Amino acid sequence: MLNHALTSHQDMKRTIRAILAAIMVVSIVRPGECAPVGGTVDPPVRVRFELRDEVVVRGDLTAWDEEGIDGTFGPRSWWELKTDDLWRIGIRVIDQDQPDHWLVLGRACLRTDDGEARAESAFRRALRLDPEITDRIDAIRAEIAEEEQTERDQQRRIDGAKLETASPESRDWPTAPWPALTVDERRTAALTVKAESEALLERFGHHWTPIQSGSFLIYTDVPRDVAAPWVRTIERALVRAHVTLGIPHSVDLFWGPCVIFVFTSRDDFEIVEADAFNQLLPGGQFAICHPVGPKVTVVAHHDGDAAMTQWRIAREICHAVMHRHHAPRRPPGWLNEGIALHVADQAIELPPHLNRHRDVALAYIREGGSVNDLFHLDYEHPRWPGPANVGPAVGALVVERIAAENPRGLASLIGRIKRRQEPWSELVPSSLGTTREQIATYIEAYYRVND
Repeated sequence: MLNHALTSHQDMKRTIRAILAAIMVVSIVRPGECAPVGGTVDPPVRVRFELRDEVVVRGDLTAWDEEGIDGTFGPRSWWELKTDDLWRIGIRVIDQDQPDHWLVLGRACLRTDDGEARAESAFRRALRLDPEITDRIDAIRAEIAEEEQTERDQQRRIDGAKLETASPESRDWPTAPWPALTVDERRTAALTVKAESEALLERFGHHWTPIQSGSFLIYTDVPRDVAAPWVRTIERALVRAHVTLGIPHSVDLFWGPCVIFVFTSRDDFEIVEADAFNQLLPGGQFAICHPVGPKVTVVAHHDGDAAMTQWRIAREICHAVMHRHHAPRRPPGWLNEGIALHVADQAIELPPHLNRHRDVALAYIREGGSVNDLFHLDYEHPRWPGPANVGPAVGALVVERIAAENPRGLASLIGRIKRRQEPWSELVPSSLGTTREQIATYIEAYYRVND
């Protein structure tokens, strides 16, 4: 749930594979051969499986074909599943007396990084049923080898393009304050942002009518009757960010409106990120805020879960507000990310099984983890965001307590951090009347016994 920069070769491969899926679909079926296999599953089958990014999915499986499965959990490509789960579900839905079905399962396993043994097992079963099927198995192997070569070529192109993998929040932002805009400058900024946003969409073949609300322009291919109610959550996130940072409600921070793009296609989301913002995202990231000069743009992927999408957008809205508050400079990572989580949690309440960062932070503290150790980390630190990526989650607990007990002090601290060059810990006593070490000790003591 926590957003982090791409850090592994496997993440890179999954991202490339998602892009390839948008531009190349390879079928095992040849002219003159059998029709594509698959179909509906009636009655639906209750399944539980784990994706390669370790997300656990549960639901009713209702259909399958050469490319993947579908159900109450939405469409999933075979290669998204961990290989053991792919195999277990595959043998439940195929007709094991049909060699074509074993070919589909073998091809699906061969496309994964660790499924070669499973694939060979499926191919042997197909051969026992139809000894004349050897040529088709060889064709599948050739197709997968071609896909892998295409992935390697795409990898080289990505490396050559030097796409950013670090969060924009981690950049070295200056402390020079933003200038105030005149009425005419605001009008010009609004027209500029709208024209640039629509030109960007047109580059990628999208012609969407925006949902306009106060400080926001929302462009999406989500049905309008579904997306329009999201405005309330987005506006609530803006209000909560203003309250937390001590910004008067009447202040309009943004240079023009804050633009929000929401894509239903993961491929479109990643392609726009790469081509328009030079950003390469890990597979587990669904939203990101892009500050470009004084402008801020939030880009998100709607994966079918409306509540989760709104929560992710609310989190990025807080980053957008932080960029425009006083000056671009960011607070330290634990505080910047902690505030964003805190604001998102206040903007929309998620079911406990979706909002896990609080449990992660509580477990860290109750297992003896040091809050002060996390205070030492910042975006540029090699150990950020801490063990098991716990830094932002613990930061949210710290923000929650300070906001509850000394909201003015919290707002003062953030304002001073953004205006000045001193280390943040030197600004704590004058803002909060305590020290960094005392805050850490108090947070650990409080959350060992309070949820």
